Amino acid sequence: MTFFSAFIFPPLLGCLLIAPFLQHTRFPQKILFLSAVSFPIGYGACSLLLFFAYLVAPPVATWTTLVAGLGIMIFSVKKLLSSFRPTRLSFWAKSIGPFSLPKFNLLPTVFLITGFLLFVFILIRTLDFYSLTISLNVFGGWDAYYFWALKAKFMFRAPAEWQNLFSPDLFWTHPDYPLLLPGSLAWGWLWLGKEAFLWAPFLAIGFYLSCAFLLIWYLTSTVSAFTGYLGASFFLILGPCFFWAVHFYADVPLSFFIAGATLTAIIALREKEEKLWRVSGLLSGLAAWTKNEGILFILSFSCLLMAILFFEKIKSKRQFSRRLYCFLSGAILPVLAILILKTFLGTTGDYLGSGRTLFDYLTLLFSGWDRVLLLLNAYRKSVTSFTLWRGLWGFFLIAVFYLGFRNGRSRYKWVPVGIFLLVNLGYAVAILTSPYNLEWQIQTAFERLLLHTVPLVLAFSFETLALSPNHQ
Repeated sequence: MTFFSAFIFPPLLGCLLIAPFLQHTRFPQKILFLSAVSFPIGYGACSLLLFFAYLVAPPVATWTTLVAGLGIMIFSVKKLLSSFRPTRLSFWAKSIGPFSLPKFNLLPTVFLITGFLLFVFILIRTLDFYSLTISLNVFGGWDAYYFWALKAKFMFRAPAEWQNLFSPDLFWTHPDYPLLLPGSLAWGWLWLGKEAFLWAPFLAIGFYLSCAFLLIWYLTSTVSAFTGYLGASFFLILGPCFFWAVHFYADVPLSFFIAGATLTAIIALREKEEKLWRVSGLLSGLAAWTKNEGILFILSFSCLLMAILFFEKIKSKRQFSRRLYCFLSGAILPVLAILILKTFLGTTGDYLGSGRTLFDYLTLLFSGWDRVLLLLNAYRKSVTSFTLWRGLWGFFLIAVFYLGFRNGRSRYKWVPVGIFLLVNLGYAVAILTSPYNLEWQIQTAFERLLLHTVPLVLAFSFETLALSPNHQ
């Protein structure tokens, strides 16, 4: 029962945390969305609660986290019930999307069943292969084994001395790195009372499958359920996504939060629903709480959203401020945790706290075109590799060009392209100013950096190239 409850509690917390913001809105396919985001948001919330509990009272952090989680769930249920309207049941009834066939139509039904069976077949094969590989690295590979599992062991084995995980003596473990995965791992161990071998593989596959379900939700909402199943199936056959999920790296969870935050913001813009900005803000904040690259994403994303809101035909400054406030209020707790970690705990890092001056960074950044050309060549080789990406980036490029010819049908569809460009531009600057050898950086990290935008690129490409989208 304890083991079962450890699996159930975080997704239930994530579901109840988000559900009040979807109530009484025009948000499409609510049940599908909750099925996609409950797991990542739930474990993100548990890791944040554990972090703040350790800051306040480490000896009772486990009980504090449990009580706080239960309090959030009770408050959410109370809020849902207090604003419950029977007439609104139809909105939730319509949210089951691909599981309902209100009107029989032979050809669409055949396509739907075919897409569903294809997705189920690939999903079963993926889970089967995953079950055969996890025994080789139950704590993940490389960084996950030596860094993230080590941080979780500090939090589990010595709660009173957990801050030693930020010690400069352990500089090789990246002391200033965000703690979503270590916190989620430690939370599960604390709940179970032991360092369960299956917990890390469970977390890894949960975040991985959430990316597929996110694609089903978005493409079902904007195009069709058949397209959603195709997009999710495409994601599951991409080797890099599965490979880094097996090794329990933070890149797959980060790719989920980047896609989730962006796609939710697009829906918020289209439907003009202010409450949805809090959901997008929370997902953006959790991206920053997942990995340092997530901090770069939330900065890029915030700038892009402010530009969109500024140039939108908003009736008043108050409406602009309200939307911006909702976004920032959703992101506040993860961002606060990052500020505390970077400022007071993990004060040494590759960039912040490295001791390098602005002149050092500028020298590396403008040290010659050879380094820039080497980086551009790495992009070219990676995106043209069919073995790795199955033609994904060519598909994306076609969608980008096609978008320009669809006058009147491209409202906010360019947002993922903007995010892709801003994020990768930031990565390029980070790589060029890294203290490590450029070729080594490209060999060890480049594939994972591209992975961060894969679900978002898939959602954009399938929506743009769809023959009959639901949303114009």
